[in-house]
Amino acid sequence: MEKRNREILRRNRIFLLDNIESLDRLLAELLAADIAIVNDSMVDSIQSNPTKERRISALLDLLPRRGPTAFSAFCVALRRTDQGFIADQLEGVTTGVEKKMETLTVSVPPVEEEADVIPTLDDKKGPIPVVVKACTPAFFQQIKAKHKPYKMEAKPRGLALILSNTRFGQASGLQDRKGGEVDLLNVEHLLIGLGFQTFPEEDKSAEDMCSILKNFAAKEEHRAADACIVVLMSHGAQGEIYGTDGKTVEYRDIFAVFDNKNCPDLQGKPKLFFIQACRGDAVDKGTDAPDAGKMQDLLGPKSRGTDQADAKASLPIRSDMLFSYSTSPGNVSFRNSEYGSWYIQTITKVFTEHAKDRELSSMLRMVNKFVSQKSASCPGTEHHGGKESCEFVDTLRNDLYFFPGI
Repeated sequence: MEKRNREILRRNRIFLLDNIESLDRLLAELLAADIAIVNDSMVDSIQSNPTKERRISALLDLLPRRGPTAFSAFCVALRRTDQGFIADQLEGVTTGVEKKMETLTVSVPPVEEEADVIPTLDDKKGPIPVVVKACTPAFFQQIKAKHKPYKMEAKPRGLALILSNTRFGQASGLQDRKGGEVDLLNVEHLLIGLGFQTFPEEDKSAEDMCSILKNFAAKEEHRAADACIVVLMSHGAQGEIYGTDGKTVEYRDIFAVFDNKNCPDLQGKPKLFFIQACRGDAVDKGTDAPDAGKMQDLLGPKSRGTDQADAKASLPIRSDMLFSYSTSPGNVSFRNSEYGSWYIQTITKVFTEHAKDRELSSMLRMVNKFVSQKSASCPGTEHHGGKESCEFVDTLRNDLYFFPGI
């Protein structure tokens, strides 16, 4: 496949993942093409993936390696399976949606009904007014019938623990995380809007964090729940997160508390971890940025944040878990002293707008898209111009929709 066509597929990957519907017919067309783009074993390999999203991803990963005609054959197959609007997007046929998307930046006000648009970031100081848009009954029934997602109907949906450390003792050697209190309010209001019962905990030592996590995992209410969420916000290092006393807790120990062996009441149910923390101290000027309190005085209304170190984690092999990190391994994560962290702020706005009709992994890719467009404004420091790239890994076996309001 030509380089420019590979780039088209890369740029439109989120669009393709969100819009391809008739995958079985599409694969049949590619198999029957004059010059076959896939063979039977490739189709079997693609179809062996557990979710529709992963099946589409497998096809998109395969196409660039299938020769010079793969791109055109893919577009032809899309048209033959009543998905011509997707081919139009790939081949550059200008549509109203495309014209709007070309003008989007992270600071552009929202366009009504535009799929990938979120409200402006850093537009107001303090917490975001969170009003989660409700899912329609028709969409709920359609998704249940077509995709067989995780059950998400319990009231409350499940329990959500929020551990937020913002004030650190002098002996810890760590600075306070100014802006962290805004993150706590944002994420708590969001989770309530998504139907979860929240348990916020602030400024805990490493020992207290361990105790709180174990007690939370042992709650009997998990039996009737459809899901569980844990949000961790603090300083961090490679594979660990800090308590307010400067001691650390390893992520693998946290995750183990909730695995199928140690938490049987959550077996087969999605367990979601969202982590706002640095995963090292490097500043990647092209992909990642710091979350450091030292730079708080440099922030103005248009600044993108000042950052401190948060944390990193490794993925244990356990089912039905998702681990979402504010930054990539080895890098810092940005937090603004007035608006909160880039990551939590963007999750709050994206989920508020799109949880009504978007699958979780699709929303997390959207979060990364918008966060990665931001640049840190910290003149005179090594963090100036820093970038941030979010990351998530999972062992989920089904699609996950929150179905707010149902």
